[in-house]
Amino acid sequence: MAVKRSIAGLVVILFVLAAAIPLQVSLAQNIPASGPAAGPRVSAENSCQAILAKALSTLENTCSAVSRNTACYGNNNVQVEAANAANIKFDTVGDMAPIKGIKTLFTTPLDTSKGTWGLSLLKLQANIPDSLPGQNVLFLVYGDTKVENSSGDMQAFYFSSGLGTPDCKEAPRDGIMVKSPQHTEVTFTANGAQVTIASTVTLSAASGNSMNIHVMDGHARVTSNGTSKVLQSGQSVSVPLGGSNGLTASGAPSEPENVSDDSTLSNLNGSADKTTDPDAPVNETISGCITAVQGNHITVNDQDINVGNDHDLKDAQVGDCVDISGYVTKDNNGKGNTFILVKFANHGKGGNGGGNDGSNGNAGGNGKGKGGMGGNAGGNGGGNGGNAGGNGGGNGGGKP
Repeated sequence: MAVKRSIAGLVVILFVLAAAIPLQVSLAQNIPASGPAAGPRVSAENSCQAILAKALSTLENTCSAVSRNTACYGNNNVQVEAANAANIKFDTVGDMAPIKGIKTLFTTPLDTSKGTWGLSLLKLQANIPDSLPGQNVLFLVYGDTKVENSSGDMQAFYFSSGLGTPDCKEAPRDGIMVKSPQHTEVTFTANGAQVTIASTVTLSAASGNSMNIHVMDGHARVTSNGTSKVLQSGQSVSVPLGGSNGLTASGAPSEPENVSDDSTLSNLNGSADKTTDPDAPVNETISGCITAVQGNHITVNDQDINVGNDHDLKDAQVGDCVDISGYVTKDNNGKGNTFILVKFANHGKGGNGGGNDGSNGNAGGNGKGKGGMGGNAGGNGGGNGGNAGGNGGGNGGGKP
């Protein structure tokens, strides 16, 4: 009997031990490894995405009030070299400095370890008339980009840029984004190439290699080495670079190439838009013939034009043709758009056709005061004018 009890007790002990072993293993699987407690891992992608979002938010909050021909320190890190010993402070987010006081501006590449990404916003007059102070060309310099303000007013500059941050797919390639106000046509010189835009473009450049111009919206024209190429939205061209500095246009632009949308630029573009003045007037030029006259308003090309106290245009009649500059704004009731006259160029009716020697061409036919569009060159109007006068007085407003 004693032997049987011992065996039974041993069986019970072995059963308990066997049942306990998997329990211990199960518990061991849930015990953290030795060392610091492991928390949720943040991927490099998520980290850089957060850095970019914070940087753009800082830019929007600090640079929206920057005035014309001024640079704004948008996000760490940005460095400048002053021009002609100018006394400027530009070392802290939110600092602003006149463009003419900056010789060279450097923005730094995205650094995920430090949480920095250099951004600087510049608002420039370019070739926008003084009569439209609310309009500015916006330059957003970002990432590993160096800009030399060679003209002093950024009408002409040299720049180079890096390749972006390969381990952060959310970051755009380093460079410059340029936005013209409300598609007003503006012209500047970048690395020796003339660039005319009525759009949003991005610029990037590798020293000794090439400069790339990409049209995000609108259109642009790039001229180098006596050759011009016109780009539409979604197209890009490259210009070879060389010279002693490795950054001077050394050849003609390439043929425009269709490129896919770069999604990394959308947030950058959105932040740039938030720093512009949405109520700034839009500069325009209208050429055409008057189809209606009512008080001090005329209609040309279906556009209502407030001619104000311009005596020439107040005397204009239906059929007269005009060439005027001005800006579009809301009317007094805040509804619709009205063209407000800034500068009157000329107007006149088309001539009745020149004689065989173009004798009526010089006077613009019977055009009003300022001369018909036929003007001195003869016009496209009636008659069978000879070689000297073209086809007569012309179809409308010509130059005085």
